Parts: sequence; C-alpha cells; structure tokens
Amino acid sequence: MPAPLSIIIPTLNSEYELPETLKSLFEGIEKNLIRELIISDGGSLDRTKIIANEVGAVFIAGTRGRGTQIKRGIEKSCGDWILILHADTSLSVGWSEKIFSKIDKKFACYFKLKFKSKSVFAYILEIWVNLRSKVFDLPYGDQGLLIHRDLLTSIGGFPNLPIMEDVALAGKLKSKFKPLNIIAQTSAKKYHEKGWLRQSLINFSIFFTIFAFDNVNTPDKLNIIQMVKEINIYEDITKPFISGNLTVVDANNIFEMLPIAGFERLELQLMSPHTDNNYNFTIVTH
Repeated sequence: MPAPLSIIIPTLNSEYELPETLKSLFEGIEKNLIRELIISDGGSLDRTKIIANEVGAVFIAGTRGRGTQIKRGIEKSCGDWILILHADTSLSVGWSEKIFSKIDKKFACYFKLKFKSKSVFAYILEIWVNLRSKVFDLPYGDQGLLIHRDLLTSIGGFPNLPIMEDVALAGKLKSKFKPLNIIAQTSAKKYHEKGWLRQSLINFSIFFTIFAFDNVNTPDKLNIIQMVKEINIYEDITKPFISGNLTVVDANNIFEMLPIAGFERLELQLMSPHTDNNYNFTIVTH
C-alpha cells in the first residue's frame, strides 16, 4: 500500500529556511507516511532547487504567488492526504505518530502556531492566532494544513488566489477544520523586518478585504488586496514595548471601502505576558 501523504511546500528564495523544515519531516519517512515531497517554486534565484534535489523532492517551477504555487503542487500530487507547509515552518517532534493515528478518517486539520521569536509581540500574536483558529475556524497558513484529497475535491479544490488562500480555504471548509496537537513553529522574519504592528494591521486589512468583497470577482479582488498591501504604515516606538504610535497613510482610500471605514484614531492597549505593564499605542489615519 503506497504511503498516504503528499507534502506541498511553496518556496521563493528559501535556501536558509528550507533545510530546517525538511529536517523536521524526516520522521515521516521512517514512519512510511510520506509518499512524495513537492517543492512548488515561484522563481527562486538561490540554492532552493539544489536543496530540493538533494533530498529527492519533486521540484516544479512556475508563476509566483503562494496560493498559486500551492495549487500547482496539489495538482501534481497523488497522495490521499495533502500536507501544506510554508518553507519556514517546521513541525514538532512526534508529528508523524499523531497524524498516522488519525488518517483512517477524512477530515481537515491545522496545528498550533508558535513563532521562532522571544518578542512580546510574538507571544501576543500567537495567542490571537490560536484563539482565532479555535473560535472562528480560521487558522493561518503558517500553522500548516492537513486535508484529505476527497474533502478538498468536495469543496471545489484549492482556492485560485495568490495570497490569503488560507482564509479563503477556511471559509469553504467552515466547521470541518479540526485542531491537531502538533506545534508548527514558524519564522517571524517578516514581522521583525516590517514591524509587528505594521504587518499585523496589513494582515488584518487583507483579511477584511477577502470577506468584505466576497461577491467581487477574483481579478478585482486581487487589485483591492494589492492596494491594501501598499498602504504605508510608519512606526514610531520611542521606548521598546512601552508606548508608541502608528501613522497610516491610506493613499488609495482603502479604509473607506472596508467595514472599518471612518475611523481616524484607534487606541490599542496591549498587556505584557511577563509583567503588570500595559503598552499603549495609537493608530492615526491621514
């Protein structure tokens, strides 16, 4: 009987993150769980392809866009089960045993998110992401996705979206998503580079766009999402983790198109998980 699991990893210049992710998957080979590993690339210029070839992965290249790459990888796969992981997400030890004990049923599940960061903002975002997953059945793509092929086919296949494909898929699956007690530890690089608050606000805006424009056709929706991504947000944190403010420059008037339209000031208060301090931030739109 063939191994049941096809693993799909979208990549783009992932030579530094990919090896750790692949290392975490080795136990699945020993368990005879992995049928194939597919690296779906979006135009890497580094050693990503070499690394994929070294571990015997199927390497396919094509148009850039995480959702598009995942969809392309799924179309090339043949396992009964599909495991989608980001290139910078590694699974905790023992993941293969937990999956192996569940694959006699057809379902979809996500894992528990943990960032590779000691930042207080990482801790806060982890709480929010894992809570959002449990309460609203809306996991992040960074958490990983395990789904039976028949279930994926029954909801019309993987969404044809280059970004926020995880949100669109969750909307299709609704209550069919289940948590699995496996830790998916993912990189916080984009948050460190762009700022935790800035990146979170952009994610939040795109998230709203997906649902606010649910009836808009895909090309127009993608244009709206791209404009949201181009919103400029400037952070001015004078004392780390104490206080600060964000200035949001919304040149395309996206906020007027979203359900959160009309706000000029938004007060945020974050509580430290390690002290009794409260951290106050103000978001001001211009």
